[in-house]
Amino acid sequence: MITLAGYRPGVDIKIVETGLRPGEKLYEELLSDREKTMPTSHSKIMIAKVVTYGFGEVMAHMNALRTFVDDNNSFAVVAEMKRMVPEFVSKNSKWAEIDRFMREHDDKDSVLKEMSVSDRQTDLNN
Repeated sequence: MITLAGYRPGVDIKIVETGLRPGEKLYEELLSDREKTMPTSHSKIMIAKVVTYGFGEVMAHMNALRTFVDDNNSFAVVAEMKRMVPEFVSKNSKWAEIDRFMREHDDKDSVLKEMSVSDRQTDLNN
């Protein structure tokens, strides 16, 4: 893009490699671990067989998220999102502690109960 704009990388524009920033990822997961793919006639094209969720289950998660947002509790918001999408793993952010806790405990819903209250009182603006 630098060259397309008429500049020379490293000459006109300095290039600095800084690594990943907190929360940044190198790739995106396209399907959850519970979802499967089916082959097609083309070896590089697959058909996704996605999981469907019941309305009640989705609304329970949405209501929990709304409550946590209203309480300005970002820790609880992130923990709830991780319960909703278990494949959502924070490898380079302050939320990685939630992932470590969830890996170590069988009851994924206990994360809010077990982790310290001070950890849960993270302001949404941080």
